Amino acid sequence: MDAVEMALALNARRGMGQADPARLRQVYEMLCIDPLAYVDLRASSGIVGRLGRDIASGAVIAQEIGWYAEDGQGVARLRGFEAWAAEQGADAVEVCTEPGKRLDRLGYTLHSLKWRTV
Repeated sequence: MDAVEMALALNARRGMGQADPARLRQVYEMLCIDPLAYVDLRASSGIVGRLGRDIASGAVIAQEIGWYAEDGQGVARLRGFEAWAAEQGADAVEVCTEPGKRLDRLGYTLHSLKWRTV
């Protein structure tokens, strides 16, 4: 599964409507050369993220952009992202999950909920 196929599958799973494969390819190619980005894609799992700053505190946050796993390796991809974030000096890691998924057993606390109009 390539990056675009993975993004399309994630988009469909989250019920986010039609995605533009050409746009996804362009974003993927930009992230691959972005020194602030993390890209770890495997055959059936992957995670992509980027360093950013909290607008209120200025803290460095490693923010997950997309995280997908069909092979039971989702936590392994997340742990790799966390290790990279620590190496980059991030103060925290932020990830999104599908409704009903919980990450407290992995050391995360609920920070906020995202809502979207359809």
